[in-house]
Amino acid sequence: MKTETIHVLLVEDDFRFVALLEAWLEATSEAVGKRQGMSLHLQHVGDLAAALFRLGTAPFDLVLADLNLPDSHGLATCERLLNHTAGVPVIILSGIDDEDLAIQAMGKGAQDYLVKGSLDEQLLLRSVRYALERSKLQRELEQMRQVQLQIREQEALDRINARGGMPMAAQSLGLQSLSQSQPEVFAGMVDRLVVTWEHLLEMRTHKVSYNISQDLRELACDMGLRKCGPRDVVALYRAALARLERIDKPQRSEILREEGRYLTFELMGNLVSHYRPYALDGLPHSSRSGGGARQPPPPKGGGL
Repeated sequence: MKTETIHVLLVEDDFRFVALLEAWLEATSEAVGKRQGMSLHLQHVGDLAAALFRLGTAPFDLVLADLNLPDSHGLATCERLLNHTAGVPVIILSGIDDEDLAIQAMGKGAQDYLVKGSLDEQLLLRSVRYALERSKLQRELEQMRQVQLQIREQEALDRINARGGMPMAAQSLGLQSLSQSQPEVFAGMVDRLVVTWEHLLEMRTHKVSYNISQDLRELACDMGLRKCGPRDVVALYRAALARLERIDKPQRSEILREEGRYLTFELMGNLVSHYRPYALDGLPHSSRSGGGARQPPPPKGGGL
């Protein structure tokens, strides 16, 4: 049987317990490798700050962590670890047998709760194996959920395409598909939307500031000058999402889609606003808001 190496980060400030775990693993590694097909490779840090740094610089398959560390205590330790592990299973270690604390920790996302005083090598290895199996199943279920969301979203986009236009009668304005007629121009617009989308994510995660609305208004104006319609907005969204989305990171995909919907709605609204004066051009002056001068007809030189 091929043995899989499981990289485990142990977060523990009791060096006697660390030495005990290392002795257990050394004594059982060969037998476990033959029987269960896995070998545990342990790396140890003594506080939460070192753990978070190590998690950000190296890949791990599992985290074993004491709740009470020199720089963090209780459920706060569990929460901060879970926020930094990005799907890596976490097993909590504790010196006290507290059922309520165990339930709370697992409710926040920990895979298991082990009491040091009743722990032995067999219980540890069994907990590790089950945690890895549950984590894998959770990822598969999340991927299935993402696929279902994508299918529903695709159906919604297809319905938009089937309706074929905005209330402003897109066909009457001679709107055409930009991706087929001018693929280079379309690719440039996809690039712009990708950058705007990335800026929106940065604003959410790093608290920086970008003028997203201005970028979308400028993009909508350029789309309007080329007589783009709702199908082009949908096509831009799909192309930009395909550029940004990664199947191996379902949480990132969910955030991308959530933020992308806001971008798409705002872009669509800006495009409608661009065309509104042309749609009202044929109405009597008294029917138009403000009774202003007639707007010029839609540009012909930049059309498809």
